[in-house]
Amino acid sequence: MTCFKTYEAARVHSEMIRQGDVSAATVAYTAAATTGRGDVTGTANATHKAAIRSATARHYDRLAAAGEAFGVENGSTGDQNALHAVAWIASGVAHLEPAPAPAAGG
Repeated sequence: MTCFKTYEAARVHSEMIRQGDVSAATVAYTAAATTGRGDVTGTANATHKAAIRSATARHYDRLAAAGEAFGVENGSTGDQNALHAVAWIASGVAHLEPAPAPAAGG
């Protein structure tokens, strides 16, 4: 089970998901290029780029949702209300622990 105790933990998890999605898109693109299944300079290239854009957009959505959940201003351009982002952050929100209070005098 996913457990986000800090915004940073959620951010790192989201980045790992993004990297996995990009890697999967690259493997599919490489397979098309090496087996001749598709026009590498056209359709496969456009599909690869679209998959990377989609993975990045979903990452920004997750960052926005994590920022909202943790009260962090992160400047994300994502949609914090995107269904996939809400479901993703909800998988770890039940385990959120409050941030420690700042030390007195500092």
